[in-house]
Amino acid sequence: MFFIMVVFTGAKFVIAGLAGVYGWITDWHILCAEPFIYLLCIVAYLYVTKEPAASVLPYKNLSVINVLLIVFMTITLRPMAEFLSAVSSLFVENTLFEQVKALYSLPYPVLILLLCVMPAVCEEVTLRGVVLSNYSNVDIKKAALVNGFFFGLFHFNLSQFPYAFLLGFFMAYFVRLTGSILAPMLSHFIFNFISVFTQYRYFLADPETYGVTTLTGNELTLAYGYLFINALMFLPVFGFLFTIFIQYNTANKTHVLPDNSEPHKSPRAITWSFWACVGLFVLYAALIYAA
Repeated sequence: MFFIMVVFTGAKFVIAGLAGVYGWITDWHILCAEPFIYLLCIVAYLYVTKEPAASVLPYKNLSVINVLLIVFMTITLRPMAEFLSAVSSLFVENTLFEQVKALYSLPYPVLILLLCVMPAVCEEVTLRGVVLSNYSNVDIKKAALVNGFFFGLFHFNLSQFPYAFLLGFFMAYFVRLTGSILAPMLSHFIFNFISVFTQYRYFLADPETYGVTTLTGNELTLAYGYLFINALMFLPVFGFLFTIFIQYNTANKTHVLPDNSEPHKSPRAITWSFWACVGLFVLYAALIYAA
């Protein structure tokens, strides 16, 4: 795990350094480069550990029921993610917004590829594939908590951390219970697609004022109140669907069982590599914000 974090952080440092030297490297260049950074982490991990790809990337076709459940669970969990994102933006600047905004001048199919398909594949293979495989003999609740934490950490953006943690937690369940990396990929794609679809429409309506907040005082309070109520309304629906999802996959025995055959994988969720990754992230954040 620490090895992946070193490669990922090192690549981010290199790109940030190049952006400082060459003015033509903009935020959206950096955003577009991230999927390739994830691919670099995957290739480097497989090369160093000599593990076969099949051992870290569980794969099987999803049943129609699982596909439907994952789609609707993602849709009903999204309001809570939106609320968490709005709350975090009160305290931390959302730097991702400006990066994504710069991409909206691109053709719509290119946007879908860059913001929906590539993140869903590259991030899931890395986080729910390689990273989660190192916790294969850890209890699913603990493994999901740690995986959600790392998912938030890998975004290197404090404004995204709360909702990324939430999504990462449940996506870990998706892959563990279905035994297929396709499950979190589908969820990730649906989540990003809804964001791109809605935000792109707002951008086309008025590119000049897109993203400019005009709400103040009571209007802002009402907006946050609406997001909160909306999140609470959909949360029980998500809980109901998630319960059905667990029961269905447990009954059909599609879930991935703990694997104790590989001694290099620790049964503990919190190890020295966990704290080393946290330290590396803090160091990176301090250097970037100081620059």
